[in-house]
Amino acid sequence: MPADTHILVACRTDAARLEPFIPVSVFARLRDKITSGIHESILSDDPFLSLTLDSREAAAVAGVKHAVFEANVTLGLGRISSSRAREKICFFDMDATVVAQESIVELARAAGKEEEVEAITRQAMAGATDFRAALERRLEILKGLPQSCLPDVARRITKNPGIETFAKWAGSRGIQSFIVSGGFTEFAVPLARELGFSGAFAHELIFENGLFTGRVSGEIVDSAGKARIVQRESARLGVSVSDVVAIGDGANDLAMMQNAGLAVGYMPKKILFPALHAANFHGDHRFLIHLLQ
Repeated sequence: MPADTHILVACRTDAARLEPFIPVSVFARLRDKITSGIHESILSDDPFLSLTLDSREAAAVAGVKHAVFEANVTLGLGRISSSRAREKICFFDMDATVVAQESIVELARAAGKEEEVEAITRQAMAGATDFRAALERRLEILKGLPQSCLPDVARRITKNPGIETFAKWAGSRGIQSFIVSGGFTEFAVPLARELGFSGAFAHELIFENGLFTGRVSGEIVDSAGKARIVQRESARLGVSVSDVVAIGDGANDLAMMQNAGLAVGYMPKKILFPALHAANFHGDHRFLIHLLQ
């Protein structure tokens, strides 16, 4: 396949919303693919479809992708290169990306302080406040939380649609995946193990006498921290930047995405739009299979 071949990924149910943005010829092909019933899905209920583009078409789509994201329309634009998927490596944010919840909010729920922590979290993910400062404020609020509540909190955390299917698909093709989270190892490590990911990076909660101290151990996984981890692990595994895929939803993922060859927003906040090659507003992680196959 030529090195300048690209792939466009759209959601079948709202592909019509792309018409005002993409070239007429590309939209016509997309519409024909839907109406003719040709569907290159992995599973019969897969909500996405893909279309190959030449470099000229891809440049035209790239020029309008920010406007598409502003309209909250799902769109992916990836490059099909000779390296193919087997050499790629994926770095996933955890909270509100791999899982539906913000783990720190779920911890706060157990402490009866959900509203206060959720408000700070919302500001941090939108980029309205510094992540490190927001983390310290939230950890202080959670000080005294009993360690015994962790299993109940873990049971309330649920995986987002399609992540298990993607993980199985990626694993079968030798694609390594990691969780890189501003959350906590108590949830990230078991989740990574369950999905068959290669590892997880997050903060570890520090308890004394069964109560949370308000402190965490390990490097702070803020936006810069995520970028360092991506750079370090990619170099360790010998994967080039062009084959790094970063998936996330909020401001804390921005630097990680700027250090990736393919940046994918999962229900992304607006602060991420300029860095994104793809945005999944549908919410099913099988979107990634089309981008990487």
